[in-house]
Amino acid sequence: MTYIPDLNQVQIGQEATLLTPVTPDILPAGLENVRITPRSEVVQVPSMAGSTMPKASYIKRRWSEVQIEGLLDYNRAPVWFDGMFTEDGSSPHTYKADEDAVMTPKGLTLVFGQTGLIFQVPGVVPRTLRITGGSGEAWKYSYDAFGGAVSDGASLESLTEDTPELVLLSDTSLYMEEGLGATIGSTLRNVMFSFEAVMTRNLEPVWLAGSQTWTKVRQGLWGGSLKLVIEADATSLDSLGDILDATDEGKGFTIRLQATDGTNTQKLDFCGVAVDAPELITDEDGVVSIELLLTPQWNSVYDSCWGAETTLA
Repeated sequence: MTYIPDLNQVQIGQEATLLTPVTPDILPAGLENVRITPRSEVVQVPSMAGSTMPKASYIKRRWSEVQIEGLLDYNRAPVWFDGMFTEDGSSPHTYKADEDAVMTPKGLTLVFGQTGLIFQVPGVVPRTLRITGGSGEAWKYSYDAFGGAVSDGASLESLTEDTPELVLLSDTSLYMEEGLGATIGSTLRNVMFSFEAVMTRNLEPVWLAGSQTWTKVRQGLWGGSLKLVIEADATSLDSLGDILDATDEGKGFTIRLQATDGTNTQKLDFCGVAVDAPELITDEDGVVSIELLLTPQWNSVYDSCWGAETTLA
């Protein structure tokens, strides 16, 4: 066969049981990059048999690293949030990081390739979900994940590519409050140029006896960051002063990014503190702006640091 990269397909399915492959039923639109990196730990067997060369080895572990990047679509946003948080199967799909409970990530079966060269990865769950948006652009996502062992010889289903309904920054509003006891989504601020939200929950694979592949996931601390580039208006400059004047603890903010195309709505919620003094910059269409870098921290009213909600028509 002649391998033509443009003929590749990426199909996914959401697993009922983590690491148990399912038949894919989604052919997502707006994909920009998909990378699958097989991992295999091979250990050579030591020998004292009068030879200067190893003569045997065994397989210790098998798994994969996966990266999926694309434009965020209202209809498929729950696929990525189900993995980052835990599944919510009905609209509005509501997600919130839980302070003190286990949240079971929804695994994906990923099928990638073209006729004659098709690979399958089960149990794809994220280490990081990155969502970004810039002026005049669509929201973008990057799903940095790990999965089970890669297998070849899989098959592609006959699927129709999704019709994209993109989440656009031109349809996005910023709601921003000072403090970590504030009610989220109260004060509209028409000052945002761009954002970068990086959600992490420190998921890691766990290998137990009886299998070369991992069989469960360890949950760690929620973390990540939110970077906002906003216009330096009077309110923003007041916030800048509060950050610079803080001597007791980091200045807290409660933030909601909300987009709607008139029928669908996407919300992304964040609560956190400024970890660095912001810099004034002047490269946003000639307008003086402020770049805020925030790290997540629990909000006593919202009862979390990260959340999202997708409402579909």
